[in-house]
Amino acid sequence: MSPKTSDVAAAGNASRGNELTNTASQFSKTMPEESSIEKPRELPLIVKDDPASEEEMQTFWSLVRQFFRTGEEGGIGKLYHQPDVYPALLAPYRDMSKIRYDYPLWIADPNEPLEESSFQSLSELLAESMESAAPEPNQSKELKDNLPRLEKIIRSQLSSSGSRHPFRESIETAVEELRKQLSLPGSEEEALLSSCSALLAKLPDGGALIQFTEETPFHCLAAILNANHLKKYESFKKEIGDLLAQLRDLLRVEEGKSAQARGAEHLEGTLGFGTSFVDPGALSGLLPESSSEAMPLERFNRIKIAYSNLEKFEPIFGDDDAIVLVPEDWEGSADFSWNNVFPNSTIVSFAKGDGCSKALLHFEEHMRAISEWFSALRIARLEVKDQYHPEIHDHFFAYFDWKSFSKEEIALAPPLLLIDDERSLLESGLSDLSRLLLSKKPIKMMIVKRPLLTEEKTANEKQSRLDPRPELGHLAVSHRNGMVVQSSVGTPQHLMKGFIDGIQGFFPAFFYVLSPQEKHSLSNPYIWSGAALESREFPVFTYDPQKGEQWGSRFDIAANPLPSLDWPVYELNILDEKEKESSLPLAFTFADFAALDALYSDQFFLIPSSYWNDELIPIPEYLKLSSEESYAKVPFIWMVDEKNQLQKVMMSYSMVLACQERLDYWRVIQDLGGSNNYHAERAAQKAREEAQTELSSQIAALQQEQQSELERVRRETAGEAMEKLSSLLLDLDSLPMSPLSGSTASVKSPPRQEAAPPPEELDSPQETPAAKTAEPEPEEELSFDEPWIEGFRCTTCNECTDLNSAMFEYNADKQAIIKDASAGTFKQLVTAAEKCPAKCIHPGKPLNPDEPDLDELIKRAEPFN
Repeated sequence: MSPKTSDVAAAGNASRGNELTNTASQFSKTMPEESSIEKPRELPLIVKDDPASEEEMQTFWSLVRQFFRTGEEGGIGKLYHQPDVYPALLAPYRDMSKIRYDYPLWIADPNEPLEESSFQSLSELLAESMESAAPEPNQSKELKDNLPRLEKIIRSQLSSSGSRHPFRESIETAVEELRKQLSLPGSEEEALLSSCSALLAKLPDGGALIQFTEETPFHCLAAILNANHLKKYESFKKEIGDLLAQLRDLLRVEEGKSAQARGAEHLEGTLGFGTSFVDPGALSGLLPESSSEAMPLERFNRIKIAYSNLEKFEPIFGDDDAIVLVPEDWEGSADFSWNNVFPNSTIVSFAKGDGCSKALLHFEEHMRAISEWFSALRIARLEVKDQYHPEIHDHFFAYFDWKSFSKEEIALAPPLLLIDDERSLLESGLSDLSRLLLSKKPIKMMIVKRPLLTEEKTANEKQSRLDPRPELGHLAVSHRNGMVVQSSVGTPQHLMKGFIDGIQGFFPAFFYVLSPQEKHSLSNPYIWSGAALESREFPVFTYDPQKGEQWGSRFDIAANPLPSLDWPVYELNILDEKEKESSLPLAFTFADFAALDALYSDQFFLIPSSYWNDELIPIPEYLKLSSEESYAKVPFIWMVDEKNQLQKVMMSYSMVLACQERLDYWRVIQDLGGSNNYHAERAAQKAREEAQTELSSQIAALQQEQQSELERVRRETAGEAMEKLSSLLLDLDSLPMSPLSGSTASVKSPPRQEAAPPPEELDSPQETPAAKTAEPEPEEELSFDEPWIEGFRCTTCNECTDLNSAMFEYNADKQAIIKDASAGTFKQLVTAAEKCPAKCIHPGKPLNPDEPDLDELIKRAEPFN
C-alpha cells in the first residue's frame, strides 16, 4: 500500500507539510483508500469523475502550482493512495512474458565470416527457418502455431547471466521440452517431430545464444573479437609457414658453403646411423671447397633475425583476441568475471581514473612487439625474392612503426580495448580522454552508461541528474579522428554492426553503450533501454570518418525512431468516456522515460480527473509555447493505472527543463545527421521560393499570352461576323423590286460604301420597301453558346479524352478538339473544363434542356465561358 499523505507531508517543511496534509485530506474522497485490482481491460479507458466545486478546484490548483514551481511534496503514488501508474504508450509491455523481442540473440560460430548476418534475434531466426522449412501455409501448422512457445521455453532455459549458451544444444533441448508439454497423440506427435526435424535442418549448426543482461554488451564484443581474430589468424598462418620454410632453405644453403659444414663433426651429425658405413673424417677430407660465392654476412644475419622474429607468430597473434584494459573496481553481477567474458584475451586492470593514461602507455608497448614482427615479415618477403636493397630498406625499417602498417597488417594486429564506466570517467576528468582521442592511436574504447541507482545518491545528486550533462558521444565526435558509435543494448543490430566496423578498422573507435543494471529498480531493463532511445534520453548514432570527406556521409542517425520528429509520435488505441473505441496520438518524451524510474517519482504529481481543466496541456505542446503563453499552463503526460484507466500526471518545472534539455540535444544530433538541418532547410526554402517565383512568372506569361490570343480570336471572330452582316445587308442586287411598281426587275444596288453603315442605321425604320419584301435566307450565326476549345493552350493531359473519347479527341497537332458535343452530357463538358489544367475548355450552354441538375451545372460552367 502506498504511503499515507501524512507520512509524505512529514518528510518536508513542517508548516508547508501540514498545509499539504490538510489540503490533500479534503480531496482524498476522490480516490479509494484501497485499490481493488480487477482484470485489466484490453484497451485503456478514459474515466472522468464529476468536476470538483469551484472552491475545491481553486484550493487544489494552488497546491498544483506550488508543486510545479518548487517540485516539493509531490510524487507518484504518494497522494490519494494511488495505485501504480505506468506511461500509457508502454502499458502493453508491462508483462514481457507475452512479448517477443530481440533477445536471446543468436551469434554465428566464430569460424564463420563476420558480417551483419552473423547475428540475429532468436525470434527472427526461428521464423525465417520455419518459413524455409515449410513455405506452404498448411505445412507444419502445429509447430508454426507453437513457435512462440518454443521460443519461451528456450528463454526460460537460459541462465540469467549474459554468458554464451551453445545454440544447437539449447534448441534441441527446447524441442524435446515442447514435445513433452504438448503431449500430442501418436500421429500428431509424429507430424510434430517431423516438422521439428525439418526446422532443425534449416537452423544453423553452430553459434551461441546471448541473453539480455547488463553483461550482454561485453559478451557481444567478445564474440566479435574472437571471430575477427580467427579469420585474420587463419588467413596469415599458411603464408607464415611458407615464408619460414623458404628462409630456412636460404640459411641451410649458406651454412652448407662454410668450412664448418664440411667438418667431420658436422658430417657425423648429418649422417646419423650412416657413420657405421662411412668415416666422417675421411669424407671431410675428400669434400672440395664450395665454388659458389657466400652470402654477405650482413644479409645472412638479417635473414636469421627475420626468421627468429617470424617464429613468434603464434605467441603474438595466436593466443589473444585482444588486449583488454578493465577497471579493477568494476561492479557486475554476483558471478561476473572478466576472464569468463573475454577468455581468449589478455586482461589488464587499472585503478579508477587511470584508464586512458594506462591505455596510451600499454599501446606503445603492445605496438612495439607487433611492429618488430611486421618488420620481419616484410624483410622476409623481400629476401626470398632477393629484392632487399640495403641503401633503400635499411633506413625504412630503422623507423618502421605502427603508423607504417599496411591494411593487411592493420587487420592482423590484435586490438587494444579499454573498458570503463561513464561515471568514473567523468569524475576523474576528461583531459586524459581528450588526449587519447587526439592521439589518433587505434585504441578501442567501450564506455558503458548505466542507470543511476536510487540508493546511491543524495537528494541533491538526484536533482543534478536532471541538469544538463556532458555527452561523451558528442564529445568524441568533436575530436573527429576516430569512429564513434553511440548505441544501446536494446538495439542489438545497431550495436553489433558498430562493433564489427569499429573493431575491424585500424583507427580509434569509441563505443558509448547504454546498458541497464540488474539491481536497478526497473520493471524490465529491456523496456527501460527502449524507452531511453524513444525518449531522446540516449539517441543512437554512428560517426565514421572513413565514409567520406563530406560530413553528411559520415554521420548516421537512421536507427532512431522517427528521426525527423522532435519526439516519436504513436497512436494509442483507447476507450473514451462512453467506452467507444478511439485513438489518442501520443508523443513519447523524456518525461515518459523518467516516469519509469523510481529515482524521478518525486518529480510527478497525479491529477484526479475531477480537477482536470484546460490549463493542463501535454508536455510537447507546452514546450512549443512562449514564456508569455506558458506561464498559466501546466504540462502533463498520460499514464495508466492498474485498472488500465488513463490518468493525467503533471510534472515539476525541473522535469520540464530536463525535457527541454533533451530536446535541444536531440536537435543537435538531428542537425549533425542531416535531419531538420537549418542550412539545408534554408537552402530548400530558397529553392522553393525561386521555383515558385519562376513558376509565377511562367503562369503570368501564359496568362498574358492566353489573354492576347483570346482577344485576337474575339476580334477576328467579331470582324468576320460583321463582314458577313455587312455583305448581307449591302448586297441588294438580287432583291426583287417593290410590288407597288408592278415590276419584277431588280432594284439597282447603291454604290458600295467604304465602310459598313452603323448598326443603328441598318435597324432603323427607314428601311427600303425592297428590303422588307425580299428577306434573304438567314445564314448560320456564330454563337458562343456552343462548346469550344482553345486548342493552342492544350497540354495533352488526357483528362478530357479519358472522360469521353467520343466527345473529345486530339487533332494532328495533339491538341484537343470537340469531336461531337452531342456524344456526351453537359455534365461531362463541365467536368472536363474543371479538370483541364490549362482551363482551355469552354462548355457553352446545355444542348439538352432536359438534362438533370442543369441549374447547378450552368453555375459551374460560368467561370469557363
